[in-house]
Formats: sequence, structure tokens, C-alpha cells
Amino acid sequence: MNITVVTPPLFEPVTVAEAYQHLRWDPELEGSPPEEVYPLQGLIERNIVTAREYVEKGTCRALVEQTIRLSGSAWGSQPGGRFRDCRNYIELLRPPFIEIVSLQYYDGANTLQTVDPANYYVSDDLVPRLYTGTGYIFPMFYERDDAVRVTYRVGYAAEAASPMTQEAAAANVPAALKDAILLHVQILSDRFDRNEREDLERARDAIITQNRVHTFSA
Repeated sequence: MNITVVTPPLFEPVTVAEAYQHLRWDPELEGSPPEEVYPLQGLIERNIVTAREYVEKGTCRALVEQTIRLSGSAWGSQPGGRFRDCRNYIELLRPPFIEIVSLQYYDGANTLQTVDPANYYVSDDLVPRLYTGTGYIFPMFYERDDAVRVTYRVGYAAEAASPMTQEAAAANVPAALKDAILLHVQILSDRFDRNEREDLERARDAIITQNRVHTFSA
């Protein structure tokens, strides 16, 4: 099974200003009236993305809204299928789940087909499961690693805002997961002795472990 990010997040769960505050770095003041300027903004922005991806992978969650795609060689009992043995469902990884964009498959002629939404449904679980409806049977799949493709939106839902803002996008991300991101940003951005670094890593990993979603597939 492969996970592909189709549409990455528009915003990150924490800001450069929050990272500076966590790092206890002082921004510079420029202009009239003076405005805060972050000399290492580019570095911190990159480290925030890296940290968010690290926490997402460790917790098996999606932290901010994004669109991802799961792909596998087959569904259910078809020999060689890579969607969890012979189960009649696909686990929709990286919760929280928002909505299905499409369920598609490559038929025996290697033509991409889209399944009518009336022929499948999603369970209401911590890690939702995608099932086909009663009586629906897939035709033969083409022999390829991405024969079945599920595209869907995940992440902690943003609060309504027009236009969308970082604050609204990150509003529902749990504070503990934001803390884990900030700790990883600190590990990437600052200098420590060995003991200090290990303390930070233990604190980060404790948060990740406590918030990890356990699945059959990952």
C-alpha cells in the first residue's frame, strides 16, 4: 500500500512566531512603527514542515487539512492484493477523516474507472473503513501496484474563515501535537549537548506515543 499526498496543507499547525517564542529567540524590530522580523524565517519554515511530517508519521494522523491517496494492487480476496489480506474493506489511514474524493480502479484493459459513490460507504470509526455496498463486485483488476486508488481529505477540520487563515486552519489541532512539532523544530534548529538533546527527544516521543493511532495496515 502506498500513501501519496495529492494536495499538501495550505497552512502549518504552528507559525514562525510561535517557533521563535518556543526557541526563545528574539525577532528583530524594523520599520516605523516597528514590526517584528524573523531573520531565520526560511530555515524555521522548512523545519516546521519537517517537524509536522515527522509527527504525522509517528502518530499515523494528518494534522491539518490535506488530500491524500491510498493505492494498492487489488481489493479483498483477489490474489496478490495489497490491501490488508482478504478483508472486504480498506482502512482510510491518516485520520481524522473528512470526506472521500474518489474511489477508482484500473480495469482489465488498464483503463481508469471511477466507482459511483452509491456503491460504497465509510464507517464511523477512529480509523474509518471504506466498504463496497451489498451486491457490488469489482470487475477484474489490471495487474499493477496502484490498481485501486482511494483519494480522500483528512486532517483536523479548519474553522470557517473567508479567506482561510493559518489560525483557522490550525484551530482544532490538539495542543499536545503542536507541542511535539515545536519540540522537533527545537531539535532541528538549536544546539544542545547530548543529554539536553536526549531529554527533548524523549519529551517529543512521549507525546507521539500517547497520540499514536493503531491500525491493521500501518
